[in-house]
Amino acid sequence: MSYARAVSGLGVPSPVRLVADSGDNETHPAIVGKEATDTYLITWTAKHPAPFINVGIYGRPFSQNGENLSVKKLLGGLFGDYSAAANGLGGDFLVVYQDPNLIYPTTLDIWGRFWGNRALMPHIRK
Repeated sequence: MSYARAVSGLGVPSPVRLVADSGDNETHPAIVGKEATDTYLITWTAKHPAPFINVGIYGRPFSQNGENLSVKKLLGGLFGDYSAAANGLGGDFLVVYQDPNLIYPTTLDIWGRFWGNRALMPHIRK
C-alpha cells in the first residue's frame, strides 16, 4: 500500500491519505501540483491486474487538502517505469514514462500521456 501526506508551508502535516491499495509492490512515485486548481497528481509503477505479468504507470489526482478526486487509473505502459509529470495550462497534466519500443523491444523509449481537463477546439478548413 502507498500513502501520501500534504505538509503546509508552516510545516503542519495533513492527515495521511491512501494513494494505492493493490497490495502489490508500488514503486517510483512522482507528484506534480497545480496551483491554479489546487490539485495534485500522483503517479507510480505497479503490476497490471492478473493474469498479466507486466507493470504499468498508474495515477490518481488529489485535492489540496489530500482528498481523492478520482479512482486510480492505468495511464499506460507494457513494462512502464520511472514516471514523471508536469502541469499544463488547461487543468491537465502531462505524464511521461519509460517503456520498451514496440517495434524494437530491446530499446527503451519515453512515452507520454495527458491526464485531466483538455479542451480541444476542432480544426475547420474552408
